[in-house]
Amino acid sequence: MRFQTSQGQACLSAKQIAEIFSDPKRTKLGMTETQWKKYCVRFGAKPMLGQFQEVAEPSFSGRSKFCRPALEILKRLILSGDTPAKAYDKEVTRLNGNIDPLKGLVKEDLKFLLQMGGTWEGLYIPNQKLDALSRSTDDPRKAISQLISSQNDPIVRHRLTLFAERLDFLASIKNFGTPDYVVLEFVREDFMGKKAKFEYFKFQRDRARDRAAAREDAVKAGAEERSAGLKMELLKAQVGECMYTNAKLIPERLDEYVIDHIVPRAKGGPDAAVNYILTTRQTNDDKGDQTPYQWLAGKEGWDAYVERVKRRIGTLRNKKVQLLTSPDAVTLVDKYTALAETAWISKLAQTIIGLRFGWVNGNDQHGNKRVIVVSGGLTGRIRRKYKLNSLLNPDAKSEEEAETKNRNDDRHHALDAMVISFIPNWARNTQITSFFRFPEGVHRELFGKEIAEIIPQFVNFEKAALAETIYGRERGELGRITQKVELKKLAFKPISPAKDKFDLDYARKQTQAIRDEHLKQLVNVFLCTSPDEIHWNAFCDNLHLTKHDGSNGSKVVKAKVNVGSANEFADLSKDRKGAWRKAKQGHKGQLIYIDVDGKPKIRPIYVFESQQKVREAIIEKGGQVYGFFRAGCLIQIDKPIAHDTTPLAPGVYRLNTLETVGRAKVTSATGQKSLPIAIAKFVEANLKPLHALETLAALGKREKEKQIVKKQNR
Repeated sequence: MRFQTSQGQACLSAKQIAEIFSDPKRTKLGMTETQWKKYCVRFGAKPMLGQFQEVAEPSFSGRSKFCRPALEILKRLILSGDTPAKAYDKEVTRLNGNIDPLKGLVKEDLKFLLQMGGTWEGLYIPNQKLDALSRSTDDPRKAISQLISSQNDPIVRHRLTLFAERLDFLASIKNFGTPDYVVLEFVREDFMGKKAKFEYFKFQRDRARDRAAAREDAVKAGAEERSAGLKMELLKAQVGECMYTNAKLIPERLDEYVIDHIVPRAKGGPDAAVNYILTTRQTNDDKGDQTPYQWLAGKEGWDAYVERVKRRIGTLRNKKVQLLTSPDAVTLVDKYTALAETAWISKLAQTIIGLRFGWVNGNDQHGNKRVIVVSGGLTGRIRRKYKLNSLLNPDAKSEEEAETKNRNDDRHHALDAMVISFIPNWARNTQITSFFRFPEGVHRELFGKEIAEIIPQFVNFEKAALAETIYGRERGELGRITQKVELKKLAFKPISPAKDKFDLDYARKQTQAIRDEHLKQLVNVFLCTSPDEIHWNAFCDNLHLTKHDGSNGSKVVKAKVNVGSANEFADLSKDRKGAWRKAKQGHKGQLIYIDVDGKPKIRPIYVFESQQKVREAIIEKGGQVYGFFRAGCLIQIDKPIAHDTTPLAPGVYRLNTLETVGRAKVTSATGQKSLPIAIAKFVEANLKPLHALETLAALGKREKEKQIVKKQNR
């Protein structure tokens, strides 16, 4: 808590905090604004305008009761004014030599004090849960395993496990080893609920619309530079005035203005929209490497400046207003912009990196920053600034569409990774005060060349699951799997989990699966009249089977339809009386095998089957297993494959589909999709799957070869 004295800005001392804490007139531990003003007067000071936030009354129930021993220690530290190291020595003395955890605190419990900074003024609370896990064993891999298994969220466990495996593998490759630094960017949607995800994507759509409108307005105003759209957005939010000086800002002079970092880059200020303000070049130079509070507070015009900024809270938003007026802007900007960095998943990932490479809090033993977290917002701005999104939108009909991130092209992940690889040197250099720029020689064409050679690859496949629906099986030689469905539903095609649409073509297709031939004929005859939805519903509501005497019989509500052959289903009932189930979507993969006649065949492995048992069954019948494949995996062929329309050259492809009739479809590095090609041709071309780790190993080998060539050329 800060206040204003005749000598300038000051913070509460330990003595003053103790005086407030022991005040007999205080009956509660919280503090109102009125109480704070009285204490400021007592200390010969006055509150800073607009900076006080009411201190809420603490809770004494629930989990807080388990924290009381630690809170007692912290209270003594704060009221003493001692350094954390000195407080540690005092607290060790208070233990009276106790070494039994069952009888109270032990020396090990106090180590957190030594991690709280070197001075009383710089106190902070370290994360003890992660620290305890990292100290639980001398084996880094075991500590990482314990850390991951302690997480309740299965998505978090899955992502962290995959992350730890990749770190291990990269570190094991001779040409990679311990990295110079690790850059993290998190996919926010993975850890959002349905509502939060909807709001997040809506926000992104709104931002894209606002950016497009600002670019158009900037062009109309005659602005030509790359940042003109952003400048126009800021000018609108500031309602055409400089927040610092109250000078008028006009669109026609947009190119003359500069974007100022409210918290300067020299003080760790990020390249984030919340940290931008539009001003004149002279004002930007006058402000220098200061926050607005450091530059203007205490000077004539400060109060008018604060009021001016607060009038624009509706367009600037509260966070930017706080950065423009707060003495704690440097701390606040970290809080506002490091959402990914402060997220639990990020802390866990950084802890895993530290355990794996022996770093502490992202720094090596020499204090060098080795872990850098960047926001998706920063990479997005860089992509837009250099028009990189358009590389994956070649068929866009407008500039706005071209500069929209194409999430349907999986190569957008690679594009992000390429951008991120250039950020660390810029982010770590606080002497660079300008906006991000690629190094000389790095341009859009270079990204285009690299992205054209990339084939996206799944690093992990979604686990196949059983559908919840239970089916029946007909008696007889074919043993078809059947299901009773509402007759009306045969004409409504599902387009989402909760929505369907009337579709005549879908109805004609579904009708062919009706088992009762008489009912099938009745429905087909009616569909030939091309009814609309109203007439279809009326037909279903009035359909009766005809009795032998010609009168109406039972009303038809449901129809029994074939849904598949028996080999796609399994009876999973305990009594084996017919609870047949199939995969919810897809299957575990496919085996390519050579049968007794020497012909390549494809055998899907259904969700209810064991791959090992399927292999054994193939071998038992005289077949030979060639390999296991999954749709979406990368494959390699060593020989060319002849085809009239889509011949294939030797190289790496993405496997799109394996058809049980014995054909495959693939996609090349340039995105060209093949027509179905006989699997026999792929086998003749020495087809083999490439798994994620094999690809990384190949990458390491290729980098080594590049380095050798460079040395030879020297």
